[in-house]
Amino acid sequence: MYLIRETSLSLIYLTFFIPKEFFTYLQNHGLYESDALEDRVVLLFVFVPILRSEISIYVETWNQHRIRPQKARPNHIAGIPNELYTDRSLPRHGWTPDPELLAQLDEAVKDVGK
Repeated sequence: MYLIRETSLSLIYLTFFIPKEFFTYLQNHGLYESDALEDRVVLLFVFVPILRSEISIYVETWNQHRIRPQKARPNHIAGIPNELYTDRSLPRHGWTPDPELLAQLDEAVKDVGK
């Protein structure tokens, strides 16, 4: 468990704090201006795909660990999140929703956002 936490902390540090230090360095040396559209476009073009990739890798890694059963939570489904999501033979939820109630709720919000 310690190794996973240490790895997670390292990944979080590399993903978020080093780019922040990098941009602080660029700003302090006049190489990046947040008001300049060109600089912001380059930032988005170069670093957003890197951040998305790193976050995706982190989520994928995290979702491969086992979630233990919890006695105090009767509707809790234990297991490995990736397997729980992809294996249709496993339970998808802790309780079965009422289809009639779902239809009523769906009807109540059908015009929201239009």
